[in-house]
Amino acid sequence: MKPVIPFVWILVSLLSSSPAPGQTNWSLRPSNTSKNLSVVAFGGGAFLIGGSAISLNSTNGLTWATNALNQYDDSITSLAYGNGTWCAAGSFFFNHLETSTNNGRTWTDRYYDRNVPFDLTVAYGNGTFAAVGYSGNIRYSIDSGLTWHFGLSPTSSMLRSAAYGNATWVAVGDDGTVVTSADAQLWILQPRTTIPCCGQIGYGAGTFVVISGNQIFTSTNGSDWTPRTNPAPGSHSLHDVAYGGGTWVAVGDSGTIILSTDAGQTWTIENSGLAINLFGIAYGTGIWVAVGNNGTIITSQTLGGGEPPLVPTLQIERAVELGWQSQDGAVYQVQCSTNQSAWQDTGYPILGDGQSKKFYDGAGETSKKFYRIQVK
Repeated sequence: MKPVIPFVWILVSLLSSSPAPGQTNWSLRPSNTSKNLSVVAFGGGAFLIGGSAISLNSTNGLTWATNALNQYDDSITSLAYGNGTWCAAGSFFFNHLETSTNNGRTWTDRYYDRNVPFDLTVAYGNGTFAAVGYSGNIRYSIDSGLTWHFGLSPTSSMLRSAAYGNATWVAVGDDGTVVTSADAQLWILQPRTTIPCCGQIGYGAGTFVVISGNQIFTSTNGSDWTPRTNPAPGSHSLHDVAYGGGTWVAVGDSGTIILSTDAGQTWTIENSGLAINLFGIAYGTGIWVAVGNNGTIITSQTLGGGEPPLVPTLQIERAVELGWQSQDGAVYQVQCSTNQSAWQDTGYPILGDGQSKKFYDGAGETSKKFYRIQVK
């Protein structure tokens, strides 16, 4: 029988201080909210987070302030920054596109049309904002989001995200749909790809990266795509991808974090120490910020990026913290159960190094759980 660190009955509550460093270089940061956070972006020297009826901003990624939202703003699902302006879109914006020039502290309605399917995501490049969404709809703005015009779209498929790079706009959508443009106004339909249902696209250092469920694809021109191997479990979908500091990072279900330092060709797993779903990732000034359910914000600094990561007093609601002393070379697997009979793995295996280990799990709708740590 495999040895097990005895399980304990844990009441889910606010997490308290964590004086010892965790087992990874990702650190939890206080968000002062339990609302789900769906997107994070960096621009103009600040990070901006959007989520379910909430917006947060920070200049250092460590401390966060809550922004005001307009009466229609229920869920921010996409953010982009360019030319001193933030632009936001969302699934419950009633077809709104909004802008802010003060790091999201206040927002102004810029586009509204009940007769046109609403937009999903917004992006910025080459002096232009572009918004893509349902039924192949594309809008663009060349005056910092003040006025919006329809782009000429060659598809009626849902477009889920867009990015600009290599003097080319690339938007991806359902059923392998990829459209490209030089100016965000006139778009060209590319040959159907092998990408089943495109999720998010990012651009960095000459490469476009697309994540689709648990699949990864790369391209240098937006038309020819190469599948890449995802090291994360197949049941863990990826939700966002971003580039910064010479590294690609993608995040997803159950605290999944994977990274690539060779233009997205090969990927490795990072141990986030979380089992909470992560939905957004962004890089700025040497710091990575990832966000997810239950108000989760975690950060990681690049090598040489400044002070080492710290784990401050946590203020994340409906989450639990596990801690134990590891043995060098041992492999640990956190498991949870609601009845002490059926146990399931939570998060990735953790390699012991003789140091104290910590693991965080979002509570979701369950108020009580049994936890145990199995030595593999």
